[in-house]
Amino acid sequence: MLVGCKSGGGAADGETLINGKLSQCSGDSIRLFEVNGTRVNQVAAAKLEKDGSDVTFSLSKKLAHPGFYMIGEAPNRATNVVLGDGGEITMEGNCNTPQQFKFEGAIMNDGFVHLQERMNNHNQQLNGLFQNLQIFSQTDPMQVQRIQGDITNLNKFHGTYMDSLIKAGGYLGKIAKIYHFQPYISDPSHSQYPNELEYFRQSFFAGLDFNDAEIAGMPQLFDKARAFSGTLVGQGMPKDVVKSSIDPVLAKANAGSVAHESLLRGFVSGFEQAKSDLLLEYGKLFISTYPSSDPGFIASLNNSIAQIEATAEGGMAPDISAATPDGKTMKLSDFRGKIVMIDFWASWCRPCRMENPNVLLAYKKYHPKGFEILGVSLDQEKGKWLDAIKQDGLIWAHISDLGGWGSQPAKAYGVNSIPATVLVDKEGKIIARNLRGPALEEKLKEIFGS
Repeated sequence: MLVGCKSGGGAADGETLINGKLSQCSGDSIRLFEVNGTRVNQVAAAKLEKDGSDVTFSLSKKLAHPGFYMIGEAPNRATNVVLGDGGEITMEGNCNTPQQFKFEGAIMNDGFVHLQERMNNHNQQLNGLFQNLQIFSQTDPMQVQRIQGDITNLNKFHGTYMDSLIKAGGYLGKIAKIYHFQPYISDPSHSQYPNELEYFRQSFFAGLDFNDAEIAGMPQLFDKARAFSGTLVGQGMPKDVVKSSIDPVLAKANAGSVAHESLLRGFVSGFEQAKSDLLLEYGKLFISTYPSSDPGFIASLNNSIAQIEATAEGGMAPDISAATPDGKTMKLSDFRGKIVMIDFWASWCRPCRMENPNVLLAYKKYHPKGFEILGVSLDQEKGKWLDAIKQDGLIWAHISDLGGWGSQPAKAYGVNSIPATVLVDKEGKIIARNLRGPALEEKLKEIFGS
């Protein structure tokens, strides 16, 4: 659909008029796309007119509602912009770098850009304080209380800003509502929850109305869902707890709706990244509910499901082998007759190193009862691998082909993020995957008794 307006004319009532001056464009048109959840649809286009080395265009469209849009030659050569308040907007830039397009007169987009800048600045400051907290907790404990106070004050300041946007209402207020999630320690009322993870589980989507078309259409809803499922799995939550966290959220959106599709696709993407067996259930649900949504995503999802089914609970664990620290070859099948956990990790993986003390406690407790661990490192440098084993006191068996992310044992189990674990029974069948912390302790207690 090509839409234009005559030069010299302003925006008609309720219309958004975008006048642009661009360079390095390869096509003959500029296109405006509506972002509705995870779907992108073209809603308008305008011819590009030659003006020396530059090209100009004038695109006019009465938008149905405020929201996220993309403008460029094609979806993969476009930038995001928030539109919906009408009026005349100017746009300049290079078609080869659409992410650097400049807009003037796009008031809602200016507000969103400012919000992003504020959030990025807040996160940078917060990360710096947490790094200092980690450093001084080891070297100067007297500084810990001061830094914790700085963290509390920074979160309070940012929370006040976000709350002001939400209170002001409008589309920007709804964006802020999606982004805003108060830290666990920021409010005394959070003490009603037994721990931070439980607070996260129950509160991450609080206050969001999925029947609101503007909220349902925001692409951030997908990002929020992906972060939610990925975090729950990454923290080692039992499957039934993960399901009981996700199902109530999905139930608040009507199946077939924009919100439901965004949420479900986000949850599925989180499971896919974590290589969780829950991808089998929720991935198949997505495919059956939205079979024509995105052919590329559906094809990738089918491949991931097939890979997980090959190493799912109840199936035979693929045999793997690699060199031990002293250069001998060791295989998983060498442990037949034992309960063994394959632990994929690396010396450079901070979450892995943080989890190692928990794994060590479990090993010391259950090894006398027949529990074994086969550590599979995704290191590339043997020295760093051996140093980490020694530093963390990892007293179980270890192997590595020093292949990094190209590790053949890791490929056999579809591992693309670590830490990752696979628990195998005495007959070589997979009992569970990705057990960490309390979830690992609970499963071992079930197998061996307390």
